[in-house]
Amino acid sequence: RGTAAAPQGYHGGMKILCVGDGNMSFALALATLFGCDAPGLVVTTDASKGAAKRMYATMEDTVEALEASGASVVYGIECETLATKTASGTLRGRAGGSNFDRVVFNFPDAGVGKVGMLSVRAQRELIASFFENAPKLLKSNGELRLTMRTGAPFDKWNVEGLALKARLVFKTSVEFLANEFPGYEYCATPGEDAEDVEASSEDLGPCVTYVFAANVEK
Repeated sequence: RGTAAAPQGYHGGMKILCVGDGNMSFALALATLFGCDAPGLVVTTDASKGAAKRMYATMEDTVEALEASGASVVYGIECETLATKTASGTLRGRAGGSNFDRVVFNFPDAGVGKVGMLSVRAQRELIASFFENAPKLLKSNGELRLTMRTGAPFDKWNVEGLALKARLVFKTSVEFLANEFPGYEYCATPGEDAEDVEASSEDLGPCVTYVFAANVEK
């Protein structure tokens, strides 16, 4: 325990919170890379337990595998509620009572399509909410990570500007390669544009993981 390493600097000794992990395949990939020994891994979804099972056919098996590795699954958590007393207490409790070394949000999407200013506004609001609330669950030396597809229309979501507004400290950005995380499968957010529903991890195109630290003087 604490020695297994994974891409992008993850390792089994970390306390890691995966926010809005859809089908939870990214969290399961981390648990697999950690040798199926991941007691510091917590994964959330905004769906209820029943809704999550209805949306993703493999959800029951995925949750069973995560819990067998020592990871925890928490349902009904949205970006807006991450830092509330109830939610933050639950999430910290699942991680042994501490804040997290990493808080991760991969491919955020508000599920309102990607065409028009109303969509852009909703996407920005979702990311801004994550940037506002997630740092409150970080350790003082922790990192906030957001993975995005690059190019149009995603560049209109203004990730860098939203991070600056939230007074986050940019550390680096690294290419996200889905095949480095065994078993990871990109999943579309319910309500997305039809052309994205069929997107797979192989045809996502270029993706980047932005790495931020919280501003301790904020």
